[in-house]
Amino acid sequence: MPTIDPPAKTTPLAAQLRPFKLDDVIGQAHLLAAGCPLRKMADRKRAVSLILWGPPGTGKTTLVRALSREVDAIFVAINATSAKVEELRKIMAAAQKAAKNTFVFVDEIHRFSKSQQDVLLPVVEDGTIVLFGATTEKPKFAVNSTILSRCIVLETKPLSPQEMITLIKRVKAHYKAKDQKVVIDPEAAKLIITRCSGDARKAITTLETCIEILSDDRHITVEHVNQAIPDKHIVFDASGNEHFDLAHAYQEAIQNSDTDGALYWLGKWIVSGEDPAYICRRMLITAFEDCSGNPFAWLAAMAACYTTEKTGLPECMIPMAVATCEMGKSKRNKAGYSAIKEVIADIEGNVEVRVPPELRAGTAGYTHAVKKRYLEKWEKDVVALNLDASVKRQPGDGDEFNGLTVYAAGHNDGECGYDMFAGPTPNLDQLLNDPGEDGDAIFEFYAKGDGQQDERKMYEWKNNKWEML
Repeated sequence: MPTIDPPAKTTPLAAQLRPFKLDDVIGQAHLLAAGCPLRKMADRKRAVSLILWGPPGTGKTTLVRALSREVDAIFVAINATSAKVEELRKIMAAAQKAAKNTFVFVDEIHRFSKSQQDVLLPVVEDGTIVLFGATTEKPKFAVNSTILSRCIVLETKPLSPQEMITLIKRVKAHYKAKDQKVVIDPEAAKLIITRCSGDARKAITTLETCIEILSDDRHITVEHVNQAIPDKHIVFDASGNEHFDLAHAYQEAIQNSDTDGALYWLGKWIVSGEDPAYICRRMLITAFEDCSGNPFAWLAAMAACYTTEKTGLPECMIPMAVATCEMGKSKRNKAGYSAIKEVIADIEGNVEVRVPPELRAGTAGYTHAVKKRYLEKWEKDVVALNLDASVKRQPGDGDEFNGLTVYAAGHNDGECGYDMFAGPTPNLDQLLNDPGEDGDAIFEFYAKGDGQQDERKMYEWKNNKWEML
């Protein structure tokens, strides 16, 4: 078997371009501008324990390394997943003997075990070391509270398009310094910026791949970029921040009737690789929690869940979008959610109503045992079932009755228990004298005006005329 010489070690371009000074860092102006936290630490040659959190490729490690040089401190890097307790003890012993401050940088600090924390916390407390942590997870949820209480938390942000352009120019300058001319087509540069989503490391690695491997003459085209990074790089972790952030953004958009925003977050959810079953669960709870007054929202969400179970992606995107539109167009109504929360709060607060004799098993009749009204909000928000807001009313359409706006909801067995008018609100007198197609329909009116209580009246078509119940 022939002997093969090992290849020479090649340092990745991202590591070669890592800045040594804070002034050379691209992006993170909110941390590095005059008067900002890291700039203040560098200027005063003093640092405090902190945790940097943000997406990959935003410079967390670079910032800590550069800061340690600026304050003339000893820099020690470890990874929370691989560092052993014995290794930590050696670092602590060396730090106690050192004449300079020791910066201990812990990557993936959210993975710290209790035994690792027990070693570090006392020396962080007494100032033997300055602890720097890096994490892609939101510290509030992912990092142990005992560590959080000893650190400040700073967020790193994805690079902006302008900052990504600066980064691409720096890569070109690096090759130019080695007498190697690199040409990047504008459309190729735009594609890199778009698909890397503010991840500096990803952008540098993509450029390195195109320059060193894919291109024969260092002329980078769209074709090269498509080969190096065929899909948009979307940061997502099914158990991390984005999992919860997208769910929260989606529900907030529904709650604020921002249907376009909700559709966007739904699309990003799907493209990111989220489990469609989880998306459907969030749809269901949003429909019942925030659209209590619109049964069509409930039905649309349930239909989306059923279709998703039966078809999967990509077909289930359509009913998901339909359900999102129905919920987004609904008036926000949390009556059911608020009512049951209030009931449970009363029960847990020792407000107890025992079942009276009239309601016990085996008895007839009924009595109102619970005097408190939990559904006042339901009656006020039932106008979620009102007319299509896009219909423009004309003068004389009967929009008002005695100065009060009139809303109508009807009973129709063929339409899930609700009859929604397709046109303007009918004149009240006309409505009372015309039974319409279903002669036994029951209509319920809610009259609202400034400073007045809702007035509830029930009418039924009897003996060829409308009678109030």
